[in-house]
Amino acid sequence: MAHEINTLNDSPAPVILTVPGLCNSGPGHWQTLWEAQLPHCRRVDLGLWEDPHRNTWVNKLNLAIQRAEGPVVLAAHSLGCLAVAWWAEYEQPGSSWGSGPVEGGKVIGALLVAPPDVEERPLDRRLTRFAPVPEAALPFPSVLVASRNDPYLTMAQARGLARRWGS
Repeated sequence: MAHEINTLNDSPAPVILTVPGLCNSGPGHWQTLWEAQLPHCRRVDLGLWEDPHRNTWVNKLNLAIQRAEGPVVLAAHSLGCLAVAWWAEYEQPGSSWGSGPVEGGKVIGALLVAPPDVEERPLDRRLTRFAPVPEAALPFPSVLVASRNDPYLTMAQARGLARRWGS
């Protein structure tokens, strides 16, 4: 498969992997629209959309990252943000997976949109399966996006997550 080249630095264009949350992302969702419009954007099929399992999601995310050709940008929504954070946690050097997404690794950045509260006052009991929230800073640049009217996470909690993850 031929790679599109980023003319700024002659490296392959990054693959954008969308990481949906609970119940997947429907036809009008921003992730679905990106996948339809951006040539290097594709969804990670985490499965178990109605009954998520943290380790299953993290393993499927890991497999998608490993199979991607070239650098990867993760675009996660809702519970998918926690899957990304747990993937990074498990990938740290010294973890059971061992290798670690060290600087210069395959994942070059992440967009984390509307992560939910999984610890203090989760609105859906299924969210607690991703608790506790990983404490370590993500080993790649990230942006956390939140809104003031999100019933799943307060702005104070969003700021706390952003600080915790280095976003």
